[in-house]
Amino acid sequence: KQMNYSKETTCMFTGHRDIMSIEPEHMSRLAPEIYKAIALGKTTFLCGGARGWDTYTALTIASIKVKKPLIKLVLVLPCCRAEQTKFWGNTHIVVYDSIFKCADDVIYVSEHYYDKCYYDRNAKMVEMSSYCICYLKNEKSGTGQTVRLARKNGLDVVNIADGGLGNV
Repeated sequence: KQMNYSKETTCMFTGHRDIMSIEPEHMSRLAPEIYKAIALGKTTFLCGGARGWDTYTALTIASIKVKKPLIKLVLVLPCCRAEQTKFWGNTHIVVYDSIFKCADDVIYVSEHYYDKCYYDRNAKMVEMSSYCICYLKNEKSGTGQTVRLARKNGLDVVNIADGGLGNV
């Protein structure tokens, strides 16, 4: 079944792949920010399906869905599973597959990997959303590029890596 999407009720996530360096205090800010987004009327949450932040946000949405069954988890993927996970270890693939089972919808930017597929995936999530929850520490990164695109397109952006919470 094809889901209908409303920009107004859609929130995207973007963040770094290396989450081992994220302070626990920052990690603990994610769920409250998601609940705040839900209170603001966001019901669809887009995750990019990569390791790290994307995985963490998808698992968090999956756990919140138990209490808030009306919210939707949508994976927006750069390419097919086989190509996206080609160089991943088994543990990451098992987690990826479990997220797939929780997803209400999966959108593929392309069937096959190509040089700009991650950029195009990020642009697609920005285009579909009005709200962005990010983990941005390094401006010179794909995450930094995505956050700049989100701001340029008028999304409300919340960076949980900031000292204080609120829009950045």
